[in-house]
Amino acid sequence: MLPMRLPALLAALLLFCSVLVSAASSSLSSSSPSAVGVRTLVVLKDAEADRAAYSKLFDRLREKGYQLTFRSAKAATPQLSTYELNDFDHLFYWTPSTAPSATSDLSPQKIVEFMRRGGNLIFGLDSDVTEGNRDFAREFHLDVEPRGTGLIDHFRTETKLDTGNHTAILVGGGSRSTSQSKLSPGGAVLNAHVFSSETLEQLKTSPILFRGVAHRIGALPLAFPLLHAPATSYSTEGPPSEDKSAVPLEENLDILTGGQVASLVSAFQIKENSARALFLGSLDMLKNSFIDAKDLRAADGARYASTANLAFATDALGWAMQEHSVLRVASTSHHRVRLNEKDTRPEYEESEDAQAVYRVKDLVTFHIDLAQHLPMGGWQPAPSDLDLQVSLVMLDPYVTTKLSAAAPQTIVSSGQTQTNATTRYSASFRMPDRHGVFTFHVDWKRQGWSYIKTRDTAPVRPFNHDEHPRFLSAAYPYVSGAFSTMTAFVIFCTLWLVVKEPKQKQKKQ
Repeated sequence: MLPMRLPALLAALLLFCSVLVSAASSSLSSSSPSAVGVRTLVVLKDAEADRAAYSKLFDRLREKGYQLTFRSAKAATPQLSTYELNDFDHLFYWTPSTAPSATSDLSPQKIVEFMRRGGNLIFGLDSDVTEGNRDFAREFHLDVEPRGTGLIDHFRTETKLDTGNHTAILVGGGSRSTSQSKLSPGGAVLNAHVFSSETLEQLKTSPILFRGVAHRIGALPLAFPLLHAPATSYSTEGPPSEDKSAVPLEENLDILTGGQVASLVSAFQIKENSARALFLGSLDMLKNSFIDAKDLRAADGARYASTANLAFATDALGWAMQEHSVLRVASTSHHRVRLNEKDTRPEYEESEDAQAVYRVKDLVTFHIDLAQHLPMGGWQPAPSDLDLQVSLVMLDPYVTTKLSAAAPQTIVSSGQTQTNATTRYSASFRMPDRHGVFTFHVDWKRQGWSYIKTRDTAPVRPFNHDEHPRFLSAAYPYVSGAFSTMTAFVIFCTLWLVVKEPKQKQKKQ
């Protein structure tokens, strides 16, 4: 009997193990701060000597649950990916003065492949940026200023931390100068999809201490700024490094980028998989010395109690590591709306196992179910205020209509009420009077949110020969003309056959 029961016992054991593994994976995903994982590779110029300068930021990331692995720029291990599989979920590349070789696993080509497989990138820049790293930034439509340049501001310079070349700049925080200047002090872009409400309030009153290089954003809408430079700033030669003596500003008047045209921190999101990249124009803004700076005073007289560097960096890095504003398409569906109980179609057109086939002028409903990732909360129903649209496309869009959200569905299982972890957006519209293969197309891109792009195809056929309506009112003139012609023909034939011509009398000869 034992040999007969052994397969059943093995099957039960495998089922039990699979249940344990799935439960463990679901609990791990719900407790993860990121939607893609916590494995993080931090590449520094010297991993042992430089990590202490960013200890406050790294401690904040560890508190969230991230696993940080450090590597020097010239080291060969640990590898970013192995056999075309990512060994890490996030890459901190903070060595702008080092250009990796073309055969390195940190070459620009390898990093792009890493992002195409779903990895996220946080790329640090400063005035010592190499030409190779500038070329890499151009792939993301970011034009970084040449090596040896820095952002300079004579009005927003922090007087205590500046080395004499006016490169330690207070960005944002509101204008508190005694001169009542109306020029903008710059600051963070108040994007609620990137920064939390607490950080947004802090950014309104506290500045960001910055020392680094500026860049310009190209026309590609996938890149967008997160930190603007002050209106009184400009970028020119004169390296902002602390170990170099200040250069007289009068001798360096070759202004490259100035004012709010310059971006100091920018974000980028790949169109295919929504992998994210963050480009920081300053690594000093992440260091402990800038985070802990107190009693700040600008050259124009503005004074601030502390900086918002840590809050800004935490939220910006959290967005780049896909902690928040991450959407996922759970499913899409569409079906025909029946007008009544007798409105039926052949089984091959509306079978669940076959492709749905619609007829011209059918009333159709389209659904898309979305979920949103929350840090330490897993996948939850998406917000119900997203401005989604669906288009019915065959070469050109024939119908474009708004998708409206419904309340999250409630599921009852084992006597317990549970809420479905998705939000359903729906729209109903009528098929156009045109047959062919149409596509239900959703293409939604908003700065800060994950991109949503879905395509569902469905054929649309014309009316069958037995489905056309009878006695069309538009055909009455033609029907009456046909019947009048037939009636006239019958009358004519009857008269031709019945009515005889009168006989003519023959004249007598």
